[in-house]
Formats: sequence, structure tokens, C-alpha cells
Amino acid sequence: MADFPGANDVSMFEIVKSRVQSKPDVPLHKMRDQPGKPYTSHICLGCGQKQRDTININNISNNTSKIFMTCARCKAVKYCCRDCQVLDWKGKGSGPTKPRKHKDICAELQEAIQEFQSHPTAGPFLRTRVFQKWADQHHPEDGTFHMHEFLARKKLLGGAKVGFWAIPDVLTPYHTAGKDRRGFQNGQMLLKEDFPSMIEGWTTALDKTERVDVTQPPPNPLPAGGIKGWEDYVKLRNLSPTSVAPLLMTNVLSIYQMIQHELELLALGSSLKVYVLAVEAELNQIPLLQELLYLLPGVDLELIYLSPAAKAICDEAKDKPCLLTRRNFTVLDVQEGTGRLRVKLDPDYGHYDEVAHDIVPDAVLGLNAGLGSYSAWAPTLHKIIRMGTPFCFSDQTKLIHRFTETNWLPISVVRTINNAFPNYRQLQMPDVTIQLNPFHGIVGRDVAYVLAPNISNGYLITAFPE
Repeated sequence: MADFPGANDVSMFEIVKSRVQSKPDVPLHKMRDQPGKPYTSHICLGCGQKQRDTININNISNNTSKIFMTCARCKAVKYCCRDCQVLDWKGKGSGPTKPRKHKDICAELQEAIQEFQSHPTAGPFLRTRVFQKWADQHHPEDGTFHMHEFLARKKLLGGAKVGFWAIPDVLTPYHTAGKDRRGFQNGQMLLKEDFPSMIEGWTTALDKTERVDVTQPPPNPLPAGGIKGWEDYVKLRNLSPTSVAPLLMTNVLSIYQMIQHELELLALGSSLKVYVLAVEAELNQIPLLQELLYLLPGVDLELIYLSPAAKAICDEAKDKPCLLTRRNFTVLDVQEGTGRLRVKLDPDYGHYDEVAHDIVPDAVLGLNAGLGSYSAWAPTLHKIIRMGTPFCFSDQTKLIHRFTETNWLPISVVRTINNAFPNYRQLQMPDVTIQLNPFHGIVGRDVAYVLAPNISNGYLITAFPE
């Protein structure tokens, strides 16, 4: 919120709700053309300018957007002017893809979009065939989806009162640890003595056919080898095509995909310890993780949530009698048959590179990591690779690894470490695979630098450092 002077006095919720309620017949794909959107959709890859670069806090309804140009070939990047397009084509722009020349990655962006658009069981197939009762309506041509407006129309936009859907009331699209203007922060439900019920968590705005009660086993048997995509999950849970539950369940199912299919951690044994990094809104959805008991039967799984937001809510708990302090920051401990799931928050550290070196988990995961957006990932990935820990992160675009890998383990650092310890195992960048996540979000994200595609948990970046 520091980007917007006076933003503490402005409610993003009130702005969005007011616009949605005052224009009930305006499709969501046209809402971005209406005045008053509190933040931008696109960013120029030439100069880094936002499509709405100036926010008039005192009169937000009069804010206007500048029309951005789109690359005619890949249709994945935008520019505020012709000069910026030329700069980025030559790799001289100041956007997040620098120093890559757009002429070197344009074809890859086209290929990624084509792969996504034509996928037989994922991509737009899910939006137009599996969840078309709600997901295909109002979907803009540029691939974004106006989530806050959608939630407002479903009466799911808010803080603590909307349970698992809770998000901070801020004008910026990203938020980490702080409290919003209403005093809400991610993980606030953990300050209570008990989790909300499934009805309270999903809220009464959704009827029974739209919710997923993860405290009860699925009505249908788990397929041999596990579920492989959304269609399998729909059959497993008899999920209604009108259910918007996938908007939240994508996080739980992405963790399942990482453990079961990407990293194949069950080959290590039935007892696993896994760190999940950079959690924010995921702190508001912890009860939904109970689904892992039924998807990974017989597994003793410990998930450790670590992030600035997780540490902040632990600090807030202090000596209060609540979920966080009852069992030494283990907030969830449930069993089903021979399987067990424990979820614990790390109260001491906000970043993984701060964790003691003698703590070595079976894997490190991250949801919607934003590897290309946050500099804090560099020391974290450096440590993960140096410790030889398998990792899997989800991110919104296929080329995010291309944009960030040199920051993870700079060649100069590798050379220095290897020269200093010639008799030890030599450090090297691991081979990385990146592929479409079969449990990716059903709709596009509000904000993106690169639309290739721009979707929650879109791609899985996996590696096994030696």
C-alpha cells in the first residue's frame, strides 16, 4: 500500500462492490473499461509503466487507462508506445524480461499460448467445457479475469467474514504480511480457538452443491495411480459444474500434483516433511488441506508453511490461547486410516534461506511463487540448490524460468564456491522441467507482465538438485 499515498483511507472492497452493484448488467470483461479500477492489468515491457500509472486516491472514479499496444505475433506482451516495443525487441527495455530480447522469446511465447489453447484436458477446455456454467461467462479476450468483481457478484469478496475466500482489503494486487485498513491480515482465522466449519468457511453464499466438504471422504473411489486432472477430481467428488470451489481447490490440488506426480515423493517412503514457501492467502485456506488425506492415503505428511505472512501471524498470536499456540504452531493435525496430515507454521523465519542448514526437508514447494517478481527468491533458490533439495514451484507463465534462472545461482557464485572447495561435490545448476499444471486455476489472473498464459498455478517448475 506504500505505492499509493492515502491508500489507508480507501477501501478496494468498497470501490469494487460499488461498481459491481451499480452496474449489475455490465459483463465482467467490460468492467476494466469502466472508471474506478484501483489497479492496473498490464505493464509495459519497454519502460515498466503501468497501464494505469497514476492513481487519484481522492477521486478514483475519474481515473483513466492508457491504451497499450500488444505484440501482433505472440499477443503475450504489451507496450505503451512504439519506442518501448523497439527497445524490448532489442533487449534494452526495463521490464521484467530483461535482458532477454523479445525477438528471441517471441516464438516461444507463441508456442506456449498455442499449447495452452489446444490442450485436450486443461487450458480453455476447462473453462468452456468442464466449468462453463460459471467460468466462461465474462471472460475477457486478453486472457485476464476480473476476480474481485466476480467475487463481489458472488458475495464472496471480503476479509474474515468470508472464511476461506478472505483476502486483505488493499489497493495493490499483492499483499504479504501487514494488516489492511480494517485490521485484517492473512491467517487471521488462526487466532481463533477453532477453525470455522465447512459451511462457515465456504460461506452460506454457496449452496451445498458448490462446496467441497473435505472433512468427509469422497463419494467415489480414488483411481489407481491417483487423479490426473480436474476431470478426475470432478468425478471423485461429484463436483457440480456450477461450483466455484476450484478457485480455491487449485492450491490444494497443486500441492498434491507436486508431491504425487512431479516429485514422486512417495517413492521416498510414507513419512514426508515438506516446506511450503511464500504462503499468503493460503493461510486462510488451511482446513481445505484435509483433502490430501484422501488423495494421499496412508501417508504421514507434515507441511511447514513459511513466509513473512506466516511469521507475522505467529507474532500476532504471542501468548494468546488460539490455534497457533495450542500445539506449538501446529494448526492442523488430522488422521484418516493410517494416514496423517500435520500443518505447522514456522514462527521464527520469513524466508527459507534463514532456516538452519541442518534442517533438510524431503522437498520444498511454492504456490504462485512469482519467481520473476521478487528478488528474495534468489538467496532462497541458491540455498535449495546448494542443499540438494528437490523443489517444485507453480507460476503463471511457462517462460518464468527463462527470465529468472540466472538469478538463482549466478555463474560467478558457482565458480567461486567450486574453486574454494575443490575436494567437495561441485555445485551446478540442476536440470529444470516446466510443464502445464493439470490442476491450474480455471480462470486468468487479474494482473500479469506476460500473458503466456496468465493463470493461477499455471505451470510447475520442477528440479532435483544433486
